Amino acid sequence: MHKMSYLLLITGLLMGATYKNIKNSADDALRRGNVQLAIVQYEDFLKQKDINKQDRFDAYLELADIYFYKLEKPKKALLYLTKAQHLFPDTYRRMDEVLYRMGLCYEKLGDYQKAAEMYEKVVMNFQKSKYSKEAWDRINIAFAHNYQDTVAYVGGEYITSLELENLIENLNPMAKRYYSTEEGKKKLLDEMIKRKLLVKEAEQRKLYLRSDVQNKLEQCKENVLWGAMINDLRNSITVSDKDVEKFYRSHLNQFKNPASIKAFRIVVKNKRLADSLYKLIKRKKANFDSLRYKFSKASDSKNKSPMVITKKGPKDNIFEKIFKIKKGKISKPIQMNDSTYVIYRVVDKNKEGYKPLKEVSSLIKARVQQNKEKEAYNNLIEQLKKKYKVKVFTDKHEGKTQNRKDEKK
Repeated sequence: MHKMSYLLLITGLLMGATYKNIKNSADDALRRGNVQLAIVQYEDFLKQKDINKQDRFDAYLELADIYFYKLEKPKKALLYLTKAQHLFPDTYRRMDEVLYRMGLCYEKLGDYQKAAEMYEKVVMNFQKSKYSKEAWDRINIAFAHNYQDTVAYVGGEYITSLELENLIENLNPMAKRYYSTEEGKKKLLDEMIKRKLLVKEAEQRKLYLRSDVQNKLEQCKENVLWGAMINDLRNSITVSDKDVEKFYRSHLNQFKNPASIKAFRIVVKNKRLADSLYKLIKRKKANFDSLRYKFSKASDSKNKSPMVITKKGPKDNIFEKIFKIKKGKISKPIQMNDSTYVIYRVVDKNKEGYKPLKEVSSLIKARVQQNKEKEAYNNLIEQLKKKYKVKVFTDKHEGKTQNRKDEKK
């Protein structure tokens, strides 16, 4: 069947259909890559006389999105957005959707002053809008284009000093140092001009119509939208002080501080030497550190900081012996499991306890945030699977059969 005949057949079948039917059919056409069919379906729907204003408004927005995002024709998108704008008063609850889109179109057309006006209306009149924050960001961009000094002009497009500075700011430290100089800025600007020249020539030659380029553009678009969706999900998650405290109380064992000792030690291999060294220290005939440097066989014999000893288990008898020694005192020689003898000088010791909430709150907050994000992500995926009717074909033949069924619908 020829493409035109197919279009006529589909549109004929959908005459008189509801907006919901048209949208489902148009969405299906877009998923298949048939943008023209989606446009025809919406335009034929709009020719009907008995459509309510809300459905007409939605159809105009859908067409605007197709022309702006799919076909990159902001002028045509602006035409439909203007029609949607005229359907309702400026205070209409969904007018922010129209104004924000209009701002994007004007920005794409290079009319940054008009774009800023649209974004300002969103910010001023729709403060609780989901587009409000984005509109603020776009105002700053539009302002930069309107008022920043231009450093170059390439085929109807200006390069501003702000763009150049932002590019330098995102370079690695070594490159940033070089390109921050006057000579470096000139070279970087020259590279920006060359890049824009090649992009404009590629557009002139319509290289975007090539299948390999289309595939890459679609992949880039998918990655950007995926990232935007993930960021949107993350930004929707909040962690309160109560959430942090609740996690802390219910996972208290994770924040346990074991009993610990800070001490210096002298390690020798026979008891007689250990006893002799201990007597010298006790009678103050020798300095502990001097004997440690000279006689200790341990790897920490020259360390200036004490070692930290923690309890290895409920029946750690050696730890218990050391823990009984008062701070600043010397232990008698203790026989270790490896048949060595150790004299300890205890510097500090701490009983078993729990880290205070204040100390671990930032760690807990990050963990709770991560848990909430994971839960929200999984819930969203399950909702979207139902919304978009996901099917997984384990058999290749089954997939081909299903594709033929879908084509007949």
